[in-house]
Formats: sequence, C-alpha cells, structure tokens
Amino acid sequence: MNGQSKKHSPDKKHSADIVKLAQSWWQVLQPDPERGKKGNKGALAQLRRCHSIPELLLEPFVQNLIQSYCQDSAVDNTILKNQILRLALVCGVLALVREKDTEKSVARRIGPEKGGDESTALCKPIRFSRLLRAESLEECLRGFRRLVKLMGNKVNIADLIEGVFYWPKSDECSQSQREYYNKRAEDIRIKWVFQYWDAGKLGEDDEPEGPTNEIEKE
Repeated sequence: MNGQSKKHSPDKKHSADIVKLAQSWWQVLQPDPERGKKGNKGALAQLRRCHSIPELLLEPFVQNLIQSYCQDSAVDNTILKNQILRLALVCGVLALVREKDTEKSVARRIGPEKGGDESTALCKPIRFSRLLRAESLEECLRGFRRLVKLMGNKVNIADLIEGVFYWPKSDECSQSQREYYNKRAEDIRIKWVFQYWDAGKLGEDDEPEGPTNEIEKE
C-alpha cells in the first residue's frame, strides 16, 4: 500500500438514470392496444400480489430491472444491496400505475387546490403526514401503493420513481451511505411538502454527491 486512496462513488446511477431505466421497465410491461402492444398483464398482476420486498425480489421481471442496473455498476456488494432493495420497492409501486400524468407532480396533484383548503386535497394532510413518517422499505411499499390507488392509478411516473427510490431511510449500511441516503430522504420529503401545499418552487440544487467508498491503491 502506498497510502494513496482512490474514491469510487457507489451511486453510479444518479436520479435521471434511475428514472429513465425504471420508466423503460414500466413501459415494456404496460399494454398499449392503440399501438398493438400487449405488454404483460400477467407479470403486473403477479407483482401486485407481492406484499414484501423479498417477494418482489423473487420475481423475474424485478430481476430484469436489477440486472440492467447492475451490469455496469462498478461498486461493491454492500452498496449494491442497498440500491437493489430500493429498485425492488420501485417495481412494487410502479406495478399499480396504469397511466402517466405529465402535467403535475405527485405531491401537487394530491395536495389542496390554490388557497390551501384542506377539503379539496385528494390526499388529506393527516394521510400525507403518515407517508412522510414512513421510513422502512415495507412501510414505503404499503404507503406508496395506497397513494397510487388514491390517485386512480394515474401518476407522474418520473416524479414517483425518484420519490420512491430515495424515500426510505437507511440503517444497515456504511456511515457514508447512511448519511447520503438519509439526506436524500429528507430533501425529497421537503420538496413534496412544498409541492403539496403549492408553496412555490423549492430551490433544487444539483444532486448531492454520492457516498464514497475509499479503496487504497496497491
């Protein structure tokens, strides 16, 4: 060892890449009769019957997304495990989405209309606050599935993917990963709260740098 270190970011796939990959995965499974595309209703139904992350990980189509994500990710296994579990969560939620909403973010669509009248909110504040408190993968799976159903299965796909992927809090990982993902989880929640109440655009900085895994050179 010469004492020098080389830093590798375990978060090789940033938000835009994750969103693009998951959107393509969802699109392949969706039937589109107008274009003569059958999709895969059977796979979607099976994914909807999965009620836990381990069950989702057993599904071939979930593994397809994971393999696409991992094939060029030069990161160690402990980091990939964290990301793989989050991708399984995304699959479990996206399986309930049947139509894209390209006009509004998820939080703005479920929030009160202008003026802040709580009675006009699709998702009432007390229910939204429960989602904000969801931290584990299983809590997020249940909470976001309920939200998608509440929205009539029509959702802003890109916004949903980013939110679901970064929503869980991380405990069983290295300190740098835990700090990074927990910071992302807080940032996503704050953004959604602002959008829910239509409180103006929250300044969105560049995506924070991923946690680093220091490997000493031989």
